[in-house]
Amino acid sequence: MKKIYLSLLSLIMAAGAMAQTAVTFNVNMLSVGPSDSLHVVGNFQDPNYDNVPENPDYQNWTPNAASGLMTANDTSLVYTATLMLMPGRYEFKFVNGNDWPYSENVPSTCTVEVNGNSNRQIMVGAEPTSYTVCYGECADCGQNAVRLRVDMSTTDVNLDGVGGEPGLDIHPDGVHVNGSFVNWGTFVPLQDWNGDKIWETVIAVNSTGPIQYKFINGPGWDFLNENISGACGDGGGNRQLIITDFNTVTPSYCWSSCESCVQPVSVTFQVNMSASCADTSPGINLMGTVANWSTGVPMSDDDGDGTWTITLNLTPGNYEYKFRIGTGGWEGIGNRQLTVTADGAIELPAVCFNSANPCSSVVPPSDVTFEVRPGANVLAPGQVMWVMGDFTQPNWQSGALQLSDADGDGTWSITVPQVCIGSLFYKFRIGTPDGADFIEESADFSEIGGCGVNNGTFSDNRQLVRTNSNPVGVCWTFDTCESCATVSTNELNTVAQNLRVYPNPADEVLNIQFDAMNTQSLNIAVINSVGKMVFEQNLGVVSGQRNITIDTDLFASGIYNVVLSNGFSNQNVKVLVK
Repeated sequence: MKKIYLSLLSLIMAAGAMAQTAVTFNVNMLSVGPSDSLHVVGNFQDPNYDNVPENPDYQNWTPNAASGLMTANDTSLVYTATLMLMPGRYEFKFVNGNDWPYSENVPSTCTVEVNGNSNRQIMVGAEPTSYTVCYGECADCGQNAVRLRVDMSTTDVNLDGVGGEPGLDIHPDGVHVNGSFVNWGTFVPLQDWNGDKIWETVIAVNSTGPIQYKFINGPGWDFLNENISGACGDGGGNRQLIITDFNTVTPSYCWSSCESCVQPVSVTFQVNMSASCADTSPGINLMGTVANWSTGVPMSDDDGDGTWTITLNLTPGNYEYKFRIGTGGWEGIGNRQLTVTADGAIELPAVCFNSANPCSSVVPPSDVTFEVRPGANVLAPGQVMWVMGDFTQPNWQSGALQLSDADGDGTWSITVPQVCIGSLFYKFRIGTPDGADFIEESADFSEIGGCGVNNGTFSDNRQLVRTNSNPVGVCWTFDTCESCATVSTNELNTVAQNLRVYPNPADEVLNIQFDAMNTQSLNIAVINSVGKMVFEQNLGVVSGQRNITIDTDLFASGIYNVVLSNGFSNQNVKVLVK
């Protein structure tokens, strides 16, 4: 679930400083039924994504990992898995199968940051803990989930003019809540998951109707607690909430207030679909921490000009987002970034789908041939090679296309007719036709050889840039940027020998030198870090050695891919422009 975005605040202690804690995950399958392949999946190995595994016995986001397999608790429909984890913050979800299409849809009430991605989250401390929930819900089966939130940004206990400071304005044990839902007997801890000074927790209640509660700056009545007198109060100093829905999220009102600390800002998002030949009839959705990573919010194109828009009211802060076609057509680039300030309404410029830049001309469709060799991987009996990407529907994994090796030479291939996407993203995978046993590429292709684009927290996607209607193809060794080194349909996959791009870093000019393998038509393109083609030159029919010079004053500072193409295969070189 690659589309899935994970913006994480690292709260992990050094491995040598604390011991691992037993964390028991319980999920009730009453609404779904028995399962023989239920998994708990998360960032259990490297929760802060610094390439230093805090829990090396586990894997990050591997839906069929044996370590995450859950087992039935006696004869009930409660399934359990216990993991030994270092203290810190973790994101996870349950998968009723061996692949992402079988993952649960989690209500936004208990997903990351309420309107964040579709993952659950848990804070692991030094003491053993457990997490119990109904599959696909935010509480145990039959209970209502309520997310209680309070904004502590204006709570200035030490009167230094800066509110909500941990350990100064906020009690060292954190903010708590007490109320009628626990018969006023338990101080339930809240968490400030991302340091935005909004503290929150999810509670479970047995029915709809009113509950009374208040927030306490500490773990007991001896500490500062609220005295509510506004419209959200019960008349006795407590907050009152009338629960009418199965899942409820409260506004993040200010401490001891029935109003927001900061007024929201109107933000307009726009995406231009005119250069995408994808079917937009399912609609375009805005996904991310601005909306919801699982369901998103629908955009509109009322005038039919190809630009889809939506306006949201957002509180000041940092956000991440992407656009998606229908339920599966994710953008293949990394998450888009947005900072909202209280300076007034924001209208973001229209960006091209799958790009951070305005749209260029539409590229006509062409046949695309995908070829891959397993490399160091040995295919088990029944396993085959697959390709998936933003051109496979309904989404990457569930729309994956099976390749074939009819001649048994070890190179698996498929030709996809009339692909319309100009800059397409894709990956290969090894697996059985039923999806029960698979290996997906996980290399950071932008770093190991420039055959892909950075995908933020997730491993990179491969990228293929088409510029015309000529058939084009790629041939790679699985999980590498190494060419298959075999003869493709009509040309050698290695376009040229001795390809050099210098100086690197480049300052004023960029020199490209190569020896053409055959007499063939070649094209040079320069692609920026978000997949936008910023330079293109058709070299015509070329043979022998060639030298090309490009003025780098045309480019902004950053990392670029220089792509040499013969219309069927590409060779990429990464270069830094000062």
